[in-house]
Amino acid sequence: ADVNIANSSLTNNGKLGLYLTGGASTVSNCRFATGTIALQSYSAAISLVDTSFSDFTNSNGPFWIRYSWPELSGLKFNGNIFDGAFIEAATITTSTAVIHKGFSYLLSNPTVSPSSTLIIEAGAKIFFPKYGEMTINGALDAQGAPDLPITIAPFVSNAMWGHIYFNNSVSTLRYMNISEGDVTNATTKGMIMANGSNLTIEGSKIWNSSQPGHIIYSANSILNLKNSSFGNDIKFENKGIPGIFTTGIDINGGGLFLENDSFINLNFGIFGWGNPLPNLTIVNTPDSNFSN
Repeated sequence: ADVNIANSSLTNNGKLGLYLTGGASTVSNCRFATGTIALQSYSAAISLVDTSFSDFTNSNGPFWIRYSWPELSGLKFNGNIFDGAFIEAATITTSTAVIHKGFSYLLSNPTVSPSSTLIIEAGAKIFFPKYGEMTINGALDAQGAPDLPITIAPFVSNAMWGHIYFNNSVSTLRYMNISEGDVTNATTKGMIMANGSNLTIEGSKIWNSSQPGHIIYSANSILNLKNSSFGNDIKFENKGIPGIFTTGIDINGGGLFLENDSFINLNFGIFGWGNPLPNLTIVNTPDSNFSN
């Protein structure tokens, strides 16, 4: 059903204040206060605009949106266990969607469709649950800034997330701090995985992947890396076991362009293979940038 709620106050919500399923709904200029969870949306196209959420006790935040990517703007959070938006298994099908700065996002397995672009604003904070991942079949345009980097991290400390998977994608990641991913049962691992994609990473720190494993795994893709660092706080010791190691970039075919990038506490900074071998161009990246 389509629901439109405006200029309203919903308080003492108990276990659940508002449940929406199907249809298209808009909640604007509203106030939700106290309870377990304010709003749950299931396969509904929903817009939340200029609305506040305060004093909710659900550990994943005051609202839970499943399957359909929401339009969120002008939201305010105060006194909740998690002051942010929880979005689960949502597919982006519109031409663009935006992850805004100003409040946090807990994302569980979102997908960007081939004709869509997900924009991440500078200063945005994104958390993944354990094993959580993101699939980019379209484009990701993440434009952080030196003073407002974009953060991607585990939702719960020491509960590492899975990976960001780029499939036939042209995407840009600038000024991002990405950490503690690559917990997955996939045969080929990587905190960032690219297949048939063109990926630019600039001014970013991609750090502390699950070990052994890869910071980035690339298959038949073009990687353009500039002024970025890849590595771990502690180097993995494989104790002489063949084929068990941690790499900064494991690249199968395609191409790799490096400019002033650093690789720290890895068994291999770059591991290139395939037939044909990947093309490699290195600019302003001396041996001292490889501290392994």
